[in-house]
Amino acid sequence: MRGFIISLALVVITLYTLPAEIRADTYYFYVPASSNMTVLDEIVNGTRITIAPPNNVALLDVIGLHNNTEVNIWELPSNRLFASFKIGKLEKRTIFVPCNKFFKVTSNYRILLYLQGGSQYHNLGTSSFYPSIKGGFRGKEFVLIPTTIPDIALTSGKSFSNLIIFSLKENTLIEVKDSSGGWRVENNLDKYGVATYRLWCRIKKGSRARGLGNSILFFINSSSDVLVMSLAPASFMAIPSLEGGFVGKVFFVPVHSSTSIPGSKPLILIVPTQPCLVSIYDTKLNTIGNKKFSLEDVNKNTFWLFSPKKSEGFFIIKSTGNITVLAGSTYGGKSLEYLGDDITFIGIRPNQEAKIYVPTKAIIFVLKSTIIEIDNSTTNLDTGEYLILSSGVHTIKPNESVVVEILGNSTGWRSWGSYIISFSDIAISYKVPKGFAEKGGWWSPWMTVGIIVVIIVIVIILAKIGILSKIISILSGGF
Repeated sequence: MRGFIISLALVVITLYTLPAEIRADTYYFYVPASSNMTVLDEIVNGTRITIAPPNNVALLDVIGLHNNTEVNIWELPSNRLFASFKIGKLEKRTIFVPCNKFFKVTSNYRILLYLQGGSQYHNLGTSSFYPSIKGGFRGKEFVLIPTTIPDIALTSGKSFSNLIIFSLKENTLIEVKDSSGGWRVENNLDKYGVATYRLWCRIKKGSRARGLGNSILFFINSSSDVLVMSLAPASFMAIPSLEGGFVGKVFFVPVHSSTSIPGSKPLILIVPTQPCLVSIYDTKLNTIGNKKFSLEDVNKNTFWLFSPKKSEGFFIIKSTGNITVLAGSTYGGKSLEYLGDDITFIGIRPNQEAKIYVPTKAIIFVLKSTIIEIDNSTTNLDTGEYLILSSGVHTIKPNESVVVEILGNSTGWRSWGSYIISFSDIAISYKVPKGFAEKGGWWSPWMTVGIIVVIIVIVIILAKIGILSKIISILSGGF
């Protein structure tokens, strides 16, 4: 018995000390009541294959990061086993999931999940951050199935990209290659540098292929931490903080809208959790905008809807207090009701307060029994339960980590998609590089403070030894 207890303890310790990229994980998601998908083509190792989705389904791509990965997909709230299979390292499996349903996915090793659908998603594309192999949204290694992007002809020549790489440090060497070994590129990025690519992705059957490379799987390696994302018109995404999670003070935000889409307008939506000063910079650290939020603003759920003057751009946001950030572009009009179609995911840590904006509705998922303070009420959700939120700003504070799926429907779910975050993605924290988003040069505000302190100390010393009064007398003309 004693030996059994010791063995069990060792197993538990091993499970909790495994790296995040190996540890078992759980994912939750809702599939919108989407429009039917068309027949699609994709390129795998140089060969074009066809996907023919039946009516009333979306696509769930499952990417294995380790051999012998067991994946189980459960339909909620019935907890019925929907699908079960094994997947190998760097193997991709595509599952048809029915629309207007809730699901849970479990795996014995970390996996990557990409959910997408709609009749036009292959033409309009979708925006999303790509999670790293080790979890979270910063890292040096990434594996991805590229999100779809529009054809250049549909976007008036605008360079929407399904691979955008942002560098946090100078002299960051990046390598991008496909799984067939037939395409590879290198780039050296400066601090705040951005590299953009159009990778092979799914297209409408019979359409001309677009992008680079010749395989559905791509790999990214970098010498230091980078952020990796995609950008498409008429879509939006929750922006992860550079500190980890989605509630923070420093963010990198890409936006892009198309002049060929009626009423399209780029938007950045910032909701403060506490009184703060928020500043938006371009990648050259020129100030684009500032806004101060008071305690009254926070209590009234005031948010900042910022629209860049240009239709595209890359921005850095810094705040003196915690905020959440949603970014994207509209379709059909310039107001928030035209944001989307799209879905995105945001994570909230235990005892962390977050204020989030919901365009249409949102669903809160929990991993275990969780007490959640929502707006002015408290609710308790058990494993497998979920809670639907209406549109508007909501204040959420859980005692355990929660995942929130945010939905925006402006045109009938024609084009939407996102990589799904896990609970381990929420927990990972990072350090923001020293001096990040601070203008260079030999002078800084802290040097001013230091000089003032030194002057005060010198004055005190001179006063104590009687020299200060003599200096004052001389300067005033006395002897």
